Amino acid sequence: MTDVNAYIDPSVMTYAIQAIAGIAIALGTVFGIYWRKIRSVLFHDSFDQKIRESDNLEFRDPASSEIRALHFSEQTAQKEEKKPFREFPAAVMLSVAMGFMLCFYTPLEIYFTNIFEFEYDVYAIFRYILLLFLIVTSVLISGFFLVRLISKKLFFGCVVLGLIAFLAFYIQGNFLIGDLPPSDGTEVDWSMFRAQEMQSLILWIAVTAAVILFAVVLKRKKFLNFTKFITSAITAVLAVTLVIVCVRNNGLQRKTQLCISHEGLAEMSSDKNFVIFVVDAVDSKTFADLMNSEDPYFADVFEDFTYYPDTLAVYPFTVLAVPHILTGERYLCQDEFRSYYTGAMKQSPILRRLKNENYVRAIYDVQDVVFEDPEFFEYENIFERPYGLGSAKTFMLDELRMAFFLYMPYQLKRYEPYALFNLQNEKAAEYYYQWYDPWFYDYFDDHKVEVKPEKRFRYIHIEGAHPPYRYNRDLEDVEDTDEASYEANVEACVTVLEKYLQSLKDSGTYDNSAVIILADHGYADKVHSSGRQNPLLLIKGFNEKHAMLTSDAAIGYDDLQEIYQNLLDGKSGEAVLPENTGPERSRSYIQFEYDDLNHLTELELTGAKADDFEALKPTGKTYSRE
Repeated sequence: MTDVNAYIDPSVMTYAIQAIAGIAIALGTVFGIYWRKIRSVLFHDSFDQKIRESDNLEFRDPASSEIRALHFSEQTAQKEEKKPFREFPAAVMLSVAMGFMLCFYTPLEIYFTNIFEFEYDVYAIFRYILLLFLIVTSVLISGFFLVRLISKKLFFGCVVLGLIAFLAFYIQGNFLIGDLPPSDGTEVDWSMFRAQEMQSLILWIAVTAAVILFAVVLKRKKFLNFTKFITSAITAVLAVTLVIVCVRNNGLQRKTQLCISHEGLAEMSSDKNFVIFVVDAVDSKTFADLMNSEDPYFADVFEDFTYYPDTLAVYPFTVLAVPHILTGERYLCQDEFRSYYTGAMKQSPILRRLKNENYVRAIYDVQDVVFEDPEFFEYENIFERPYGLGSAKTFMLDELRMAFFLYMPYQLKRYEPYALFNLQNEKAAEYYYQWYDPWFYDYFDDHKVEVKPEKRFRYIHIEGAHPPYRYNRDLEDVEDTDEASYEANVEACVTVLEKYLQSLKDSGTYDNSAVIILADHGYADKVHSSGRQNPLLLIKGFNEKHAMLTSDAAIGYDDLQEIYQNLLDGKSGEAVLPENTGPERSRSYIQFEYDDLNHLTELELTGAKADDFEALKPTGKTYSRE
C-alpha cells in the first residue's frame, strides 16, 4: 500500500556501458555520414555518382545517319508528391527511441539496479511498462503524422526539435544524475543545486546548437538519415545495457509475494507481551527540548519509562537501520542487501528466542520491507498477497512522472516532484498495515485491544516524525501552513504513542508488557547522514511503576540485542544496560548517503554526547560493493 523508495543510483557498470556506447555512437555517426568517401579511398572507386537510368533518349536519324537526342527535365516535385511520407521513417525511429528510453529502459534499469528495494518481481510490472511504451510511442508517431499532413517544413522542424530533446534527455538522464534532489519527502533547498543547474543549461544549449548546425550543414535528406541512424544506435545501446544490467543483478528472479497485514495488531496477551515500537526519524535532542519546555505533556505520557538521551544510532537511514534493530547484524556491503536482510532475520537472537518461547509474533512495517524465505509466514500477519498490484493507470502515470523527473533539465525538476513506483491496490486498503500516524491512531480509536492467553511479540513501525511536515499535535493536516514544523511532527508522534499506551492500559495488558520505544535514526534538516545519529530511546520493563526517569548512560544501538534479552529476563528499563556505558565509552556509527548503500564509512564517538556530530571521527574503515 505504500510507495517504494527506489534509490536512483546506476551502477559503475551502467556508467561504463553508457560511456563506451557514447564513443561507439560518435564513431558510428562519422562512419555513417562519410562511408562513401572512406570506401572510395580504400577501393579507388567513385561513389559520388548516383547510379540511375538516364532520362535522355538517343537515336540515329535514318535520313542523315546522325545521332540525335531528346532531353526530358526531371519531375522531382511531382515524384515527391507521389511519396509524401518517404521521409517519415525518421520520425518513426525518433518516436520509438524516445518511448523506449523514457517508458521502457528507464523503469526497468531502475528496477534492476535497485532490485532488493522492491517487494515485487519484474513480472508484476512488465506488462504495465510495455503498455506505456506502446501508448507513448503511438502518440508520438501520430503527432508526427498529423504535422506532416499540415506542412512539410513544420514536420522537419518538429524532427529537429525532437532530436534535440532526445539527445539532451539521453545525456541528462544517463550521465548527469549523480546529485539528484532527495526524494524522501525532505524539502529541497534548490540553492544547493546551482552547479547542476548550470551543467544542465550548458548541456541543452550545446545539444541545441549542435543539432541545428547538423540540420543546416547536412540539409534535409541527410539530416533525416542521420536522425534514423543515431536514434536507432542509441536505442540499441540502451537495449544492450538493459540486458547486461538485468543479467548482472539477476533481474528475472521470481520473488515471494508477501504482504504485511494488520492482522492481530490490536491483540495482546494476558500472560506476557514484548513490544518493539519504532517511531521513524524522531530525533532525541528535539524530543528532549520539547519535554523540557513548560508543557509537561511528554513526561505524563511516558511515566514508567526510562529515557536515554545519549543514544547513538548505527545507521542514518531506515533501509539499514531497521534490519540492524531487529537482528543486531550490521550490513557492511558483505552481500546483496536482500540476502543479508533475510539471513540476518533468520539468525536474529531476539527473534529466535521469541520463537523458542512460543510467542505469537507479528511484524508491522511498511510494505517495502520484504523477506524472501517462507519461514516468515510464521508471523501471524504476513500472508501471500491476496490482491493484484493495483491500478495500471496510476502506475503508468507515476512511471511517466518519474522518467521526466530524471530526464528533464534541473531548472524544471522543482516543478515535477519525484514520483515513486506506486502499485497501490485500492481494494486492499483495509487489509494492509499502513504506517501513517493518523491511520494508526484511528485504528486504535476504532479497535479495543483484545486479550488473548498466548504470549505476544509486536514489532511496530510507524511514520513518527518523518517528513514532510504535515501534522500538528492533534494529527490535523497542516502541511504547507505556518503551523507545519518538525517539532509539530514529533508532537503528533507522541499523540499516537499516547493513544497506543492508553489502549494497553484500558485492556489491562500494560503492566505485563515490556515496551521499548525507539527511533530508527535521528533527524536533521537535510537528507545527508550528518545530524541523524541521535535517535529517541525509551524503555519500560514488565510491571514497572514510577515517574519518568532520565539516564545519562552512553548507549549505542549495538547494545539493543542485549537490552532485549534483559527485558525478557524481567529487568527494569533502568537496569537492562550492558556494563560499560560510561561517558568515556567508544561507540561507532556507519555513515552513508541516502541513495548509496554501496559505500559506507565507519565513524567513532569517544568521550562526547551522541548529539555532537562533529565529535564523530573516521576510524579509517570503509566498506564498498559494486
